Amino acid sequence: MFNFLSGGRARTSNSTRRTRQPAKRQRQATLERLEERRLLSLGVTWGSPLNGILTIKQTTGDNANVILNIHETNAAPSPSVQVDTLTGSAETLHFISGTVPVKEIDVCLNNGNDTVYLNGTVSTTTVFGIVVPTNGVPTVKMQLGTTNQGGNDQVFVGTDPNGTADGIQANLLQINGTASSSQGGNHGYNSDCVNVDNSNINSLSISLGDANSDCVYVDDSLINTSLSVTEGSGKCDVIEAGYYSKDVLGGSVTFSQGSGNYDEASVEDSIAVGSISITQGDGKNDTVTLDCGIENFGAEQYFNNVYISQGSGSIYAAGCDQQTGDTINVNWTWITSNMWLEQGEYYGETSPLPTNSSDPGTELGSNTINIATTSPVYVGYSTVILETGEYNQNNTIIMGGIAGPDSGSIDFETGYLDVYTGLGGGAYVQVENTQVDYGALGIFTLLTSDGNPYNITGGGGGNSAGIDNFSSLTVSIDPAFSQGYPI
Repeated sequence: MFNFLSGGRARTSNSTRRTRQPAKRQRQATLERLEERRLLSLGVTWGSPLNGILTIKQTTGDNANVILNIHETNAAPSPSVQVDTLTGSAETLHFISGTVPVKEIDVCLNNGNDTVYLNGTVSTTTVFGIVVPTNGVPTVKMQLGTTNQGGNDQVFVGTDPNGTADGIQANLLQINGTASSSQGGNHGYNSDCVNVDNSNINSLSISLGDANSDCVYVDDSLINTSLSVTEGSGKCDVIEAGYYSKDVLGGSVTFSQGSGNYDEASVEDSIAVGSISITQGDGKNDTVTLDCGIENFGAEQYFNNVYISQGSGSIYAAGCDQQTGDTINVNWTWITSNMWLEQGEYYGETSPLPTNSSDPGTELGSNTINIATTSPVYVGYSTVILETGEYNQNNTIIMGGIAGPDSGSIDFETGYLDVYTGLGGGAYVQVENTQVDYGALGIFTLLTSDGNPYNITGGGGGNSAGIDNFSSLTVSIDPAFSQGYPI
């Protein structure tokens, strides 16, 4: 059905990708006697799994450039683990647990420039027609950095050091990074970077610090219960799920990025039975994308509910040259229930929406929302678009228009539609090949020019809308908008 276990590529700190090979790594036929090992030059120790918990810890100083390859070698109920310590081209020292089943792996490394590989498909099963790993170590926890310094840590889950696909199965995978250094700052330069590929994980939780250019990539994987990714307030952070091959996300998906500028979050070529929530803080020029046709064009992706919120961010440079606000792109997506898209939410807000009267004046608008502009979008119940903020103005909202106006195809269909373009005015809305099945919920009725419910309304002056003939049959626009009809 979905061959999401092939075709992905590992990501490295300089943005190069290594092509995966289909062959699986050969397993060791025999197990060494259990013993304690220590690589003195790097201060990394491990010992007998205590109560089934294998601890791998950097105990001395901050000897950077630790490279660990953690490889599962035997299936549950008696999973075993091989740990290789790689130091460039030097000799490999390794440790294999043999007599005590490993139920948890805990990794703790000090401050920066470390690399961890986690892999080992010990057995497989078929889910929705897809072959996925099974019977792995139930719990894996990684702590990268013990203070807020460091960074440039790399984690590769589901590939070995040669770039060969070798996924894992786990009940819980938890990865924490603490770096808050100011290095980086451009997309393609990674501070902490986590890659998860080819794997079957019930609950995946990733939390990175405030360094610039942190990145998380999840590809070719089955996440059964929950996927949670948090990145701090550094700029140019990236979260991507399903960019290269399909992800099946069985439960809830939560992405949160802090108040840095130029952050990017995307869910592409994926299925989520539960809800997707993506929040970006009070930075400028942030982007969220839901799409199934960027890297690998295919069938639309499916979600139950979608909630996207982008914060308040100053958009004026020192010389008063206006910059672009935040952007939301939704294409090639099928949403069973509701879609809520909000821009300008000041995260120190105490007053009711959409006023945001406690906003210090940083939300000046110039935001963009694109829905079904390159491929179709369907929302089963309601779509709400809210430009909030006391000074939010000059926003652009585009719905439909894949092949131009009145193309004969429906680009965007939703049960209910309620759009508020901002208090500051100067908004432009374009509606093409859009069908609203039931009308407006009326949640912005008190803010319309005449107290009647409309699908599209907004405050301030200078608002305008362009609508084609087909859309005008089901989409209503506040008469205070100047309208180009037909487009």
